Amino acid sequence: MHSFRELLSQICSKGVELWIHCGMLHYRDEKGVLTPEELNALKGQRKMLIAELVRNSSAELISWSETPSEFAPLSFQQEFVISNFWERFYDAFAARISGDLDISLLERCLTSMVQRHHALRTRIVVFDAVPRQKIIDSKECPLEVVDLSGTLGQDVENEAQSYIRSCFKRWLDSGEDTYQGRVIKISSRNHLLVIFWDHLFNDYFSLPIFFRELWNFYGNFHGQEQIQSPIQYTEYALWQRREYDNWHQEHASYWAQKLTGAVPIQLPHDSEMGHGPPRGSSLKVMFDTALSAALCDLSRRVSVTLPLVVLSVIAIAISRWSAQRDFAISFTFSGRYFSKHLNAIGYFPNFLLLRIQLTGGETASDLFRLVSREYFAAIEHLSIGRPVDGGTRELLRGPFFQWFPTSLDGDAIMCRPTGNDLQLRGINLTPYSMNLESVELDQSPTDADSEDGSFPLVLNCYKTVDGIVGQGGYRADLFSEDTMLRFCQDLQRIAENVARDPDVRLESILGSDANSSGPGRLT
Repeated sequence: MHSFRELLSQICSKGVELWIHCGMLHYRDEKGVLTPEELNALKGQRKMLIAELVRNSSAELISWSETPSEFAPLSFQQEFVISNFWERFYDAFAARISGDLDISLLERCLTSMVQRHHALRTRIVVFDAVPRQKIIDSKECPLEVVDLSGTLGQDVENEAQSYIRSCFKRWLDSGEDTYQGRVIKISSRNHLLVIFWDHLFNDYFSLPIFFRELWNFYGNFHGQEQIQSPIQYTEYALWQRREYDNWHQEHASYWAQKLTGAVPIQLPHDSEMGHGPPRGSSLKVMFDTALSAALCDLSRRVSVTLPLVVLSVIAIAISRWSAQRDFAISFTFSGRYFSKHLNAIGYFPNFLLLRIQLTGGETASDLFRLVSREYFAAIEHLSIGRPVDGGTRELLRGPFFQWFPTSLDGDAIMCRPTGNDLQLRGINLTPYSMNLESVELDQSPTDADSEDGSFPLVLNCYKTVDGIVGQGGYRADLFSEDTMLRFCQDLQRIAENVARDPDVRLESILGSDANSSGPGRLT
């Protein structure tokens, strides 16, 4: 049995085309070129092969030119996500367009967007056993249009959903395009715009940039050529490689000292779980209007931002469930360091660690201040996207927290143009809900014999008019649905306790009897 490094070199030497799409390894070969052993590895050991590819990418810190040529390195964020997420990493959005849609104009606008933002036409290809970004020289962006207007009544909506699922499956299984757009004609004044997008090339901040520019172009197309082009994501990846040594010399010692002795969070698994490959399930917790208002008021009274108050609540729950008093929570920062990054499309989030050390004698207010200090110290020593060392990488694979400035509803973002009035062109946008959960995909997202995975729990939090929402997922192979329901209920109880009395001693919460007031350790 070859090592994965030898296997990759051997496969690449045979001229097999390898590329990564939505975090999955794809290949194309001539019939008979690969041996059965090599084919089995490509089909059943994708995760291990991707891990080897990322190691090869990580080794290349120098020797890159100042500007992208044919290839550019992966960003550090792309390396981290590819090697740590066990599920496909994609975005899918849809909007209903009512009114007189000019499809040819929309196609020209999308073509302009693809030409303007290279991340929309960049692929991750494998060259010399190293994954690299490659910008595809594409001058046009064909917009596939399907006409369902001859279908009657509710059948047309069912047919549209079926078509979307079929297109989604083909897009994911083929792995050909980073971005793909389609229009479905329901009637002469009723269309659906559907967008599929590899999440390795966009983040939460990229979405409003893309759709704002798209609809502004549509509303005022003749002026779009005068808009200054933003920095390209490949340029950002090159900047990371050039600056890494300087950053490491200045900041690595802080992180080494800060994380010395830290151990990964160990959330106890349900006794009947923990077998089979990683699989995910969705999770949602809601703090109602009254509780959210109380937390906002608490934030003002203790002079700690609302996201850090919510993070403190999560830290108490994590400590209570894991019975750990010294741990580090993974969280993200936008990663857009300079003003030139603000209008760029790409995947910029920085994965950082916030270390929490408790004695139990602290009050909730003490924890708020501790979390705030740790957060701003982490920002002062902000990484440029790469974990400091291997130990840090293990810490980053624990429960994961993000705070977003607005709702995570991508379809709503898609329909939120600014700077122009689309109704001047006779159209109106509303979100359209797609049902993609039932799509059966050809590739298994993980190795059949792998029990490894990352991020046992993910919470993406944001504030809405109806309250604070925590939306994300969990490892369904480790935790039952009932367990996660009890975890969400525990979060709510903790939030209510600290909002009611910020001077409550944490020991009274951390030491609560599991049977009477919360889940405690699982059995």
